[in-house]
Amino acid sequence: MSQVEWLAAAAPARYPSAPVWNQTEARLYWSDIDACKLFRLDPASGEVETVLDDGRPVGAIVVQADASLLLFRENGCVESFRDGAVTDTVVPPISDLRRTRFACAVADPAGCVICATLSSPKHPARLYLLDRNGRLFLLRETIGTPSGLSFTADGRTLLLSNSHAIRPETLRFDYGASPLAAAPFFNCLDEAPRQRGVPGGIAPVADGSVIIARIGGAAVIRHVPTGEKLYTYSIPVKRPIGLCFGGPEMCDLFITTAGAHRIFIDGAHAGEIAFLPGQKIQGAIPFPARIGLSDDAAPPPPPPPPEPMPEAEPEAPDNPSSANPSADPSDYPSGANPSADPSNDPSAANPSAAPSAPTA
Repeated sequence: MSQVEWLAAAAPARYPSAPVWNQTEARLYWSDIDACKLFRLDPASGEVETVLDDGRPVGAIVVQADASLLLFRENGCVESFRDGAVTDTVVPPISDLRRTRFACAVADPAGCVICATLSSPKHPARLYLLDRNGRLFLLRETIGTPSGLSFTADGRTLLLSNSHAIRPETLRFDYGASPLAAAPFFNCLDEAPRQRGVPGGIAPVADGSVIIARIGGAAVIRHVPTGEKLYTYSIPVKRPIGLCFGGPEMCDLFITTAGAHRIFIDGAHAGEIAFLPGQKIQGAIPFPARIGLSDDAAPPPPPPPPEPMPEAEPEAPDNPSSANPSADPSDYPSGANPSADPSNDPSAANPSAAPSAPTA
């Protein structure tokens, strides 16, 4: 594993969104949800720009096939962003989603977007499908506290991280099922007290494995498709939040971290971007969204083919005395609701409201 480097020291975040790599621009985008700002980083020069500062949070970002961005915001609002400005409102604010915001989003192989909201006083967290015509459909509800969404490289499996303080886990959905069928992928309760923290952002690897951030655990962990751990990468900050691959060959790993307001607890570089250049593994190219676009909008060209996935190595034993996933409520993303009813089953479907999910 490459030594951790640090970027974006000029724009440390209290609580960042998951980062996205715009392959056409060769730029990294992320937001500070508390500061209500959107940032752009040029890794070649190290320059950080504030490209949007309108007093409204950006909870998730998805890259479109034409290299524009979709910004998933508060009250169910989705906007199009290009050339440093909001250009269109794709989904206007929805009264049923007042006092909540989107927490994560990812494009599917067909160009639609799967997106998740945090819980609100009116209803629990929900999973939605934004179709290519800009219509929002409810897929599932009662999904805990969503903190990461990703497809595996083949597009057949959707992964959802739930960072709920009582039942943190990552769920695996068969994306060909209707309604989406869920199965546990990784549940930190199964490994307590060995594993610190709760699952957060997810970065798919081209060979089919995935890397998942551990919020409060000072690590990111690579898993094989069935969920077993391959490697644990320690990060010298307590709360890695989101992560994505980027760079010319999709072999550079970027990790957003939280806690710029409490570096004495979370680490000296809390709130900055951790950069792991030139990994021996290659990230999967995310599927581009095609909301409101034709099929003629071509995605960026793929990078060179990946190397085979290495054999799993024995996991070094953790220190049980240091593991306490629920000790510090500030470890969990904003919007987490530890007092929510733990009897809610994250895998409970809502068939009456869910349309058929697109087949990969």
